[in-house]
Amino acid sequence: MTILSIIAEDAAGQVGIKPRKVSILSTDSLATITTSGYLNNTSLQGTVLSPTDIIWMVYGYSPSTGTGTFAELLPTFNNGIITLSLYVNTGNVLLPVNSGDIAVFNGTTGQITGTANIVSDYQQFVGLESILAHTAGAWSIQRNGAGDYINAKTPAADSSVTGFDITPQLRAAANKGFRLQSIDVIYDIGVLAVTTHTGALYSVSYTNNAANVITNIPLTGSLSTAVQTFSYLTNLAVTTPAFLNVSAAKYVFEISLVAAATSAYAQVGLNLHFSKTIN
Repeated sequence: MTILSIIAEDAAGQVGIKPRKVSILSTDSLATITTSGYLNNTSLQGTVLSPTDIIWMVYGYSPSTGTGTFAELLPTFNNGIITLSLYVNTGNVLLPVNSGDIAVFNGTTGQITGTANIVSDYQQFVGLESILAHTAGAWSIQRNGAGDYINAKTPAADSSVTGFDITPQLRAAANKGFRLQSIDVIYDIGVLAVTTHTGALYSVSYTNNAANVITNIPLTGSLSTAVQTFSYLTNLAVTTPAFLNVSAAKYVFEISLVAAATSAYAQVGLNLHFSKTIN
C-alpha cells in the first residue's frame, strides 16, 4: 500500500463546507483502493474523512512517468471501516472499456459501460431445401410425421457426397460480420451401420474470369456410423473460427457417405452456431 499524498481542502473560509474535496495520490490499483479498509487511521496520515467527502484520486501512479488514472470516489462507513466506491452519475462511464466495444447502460443508474462487439449465441437451421446435389444414389424427401421431414436414401451399397449450401450475410471489413463456430449435423442410421461417414466444410469465392478459390476449413469431431433408434445430432466444431470477409463468397458443407447394402440412411438438416458483430 503506497499513498504518496493526501490533501483535504480545508482552506480558510471553507471549513465546514460540504461536500469537501479530498485529493489522494496512490500507486495502488483500482482493485486495491476499493478494498474495504484501504483507508484507515494509518494510511489517512492524520486526515479525518467524512461520509460527505468526495475523493479525487489518481491511482496506479508511476513516479517515474508521472502518470496514473483519475477516479472520483465516495467513502462509506461500516463499523468504522471505510470502503471507497467509484462515483456513479448519470452519463459517466464505468471503466475499463475496450476499443470497438458497444456502449450500454450499466443497470438503471444511467452509467455507461462497454460490452463486446461480438454476439456469439446465434443459431440458424439449414433445412433440406439447401441441399445442392447428391453424387450417387436414389434420394427422396419423406414425411415421418407431423412437422418431421427427412431426405432418405434408398438402401444400396454405394458411395455418395451430399452438398449443403451455407450462404451467410457477409461483410467486406476485416473481423466483421459472420463467424461460423460449429455445425450440428442431424441424420438417421438404421438397420445396418454405414461403412464411412464424414463431414467437410469449404469456403468458396468467385472472381470474374478466374478459377474459383476453394479452401478446406478444418473441423473437429466426427460423424457416427452406428445404428441408432432416433436421430443423431452430432456437433462438428470449426477448429479455428474466423470471419469470412471475402467478397462473393460462401460456405459449402459436404457429407461423404459409404453405405452398406441395407443401411437405412437419411439426412434431416444442419444447425449452425455462429457469431456476428453488432456494428
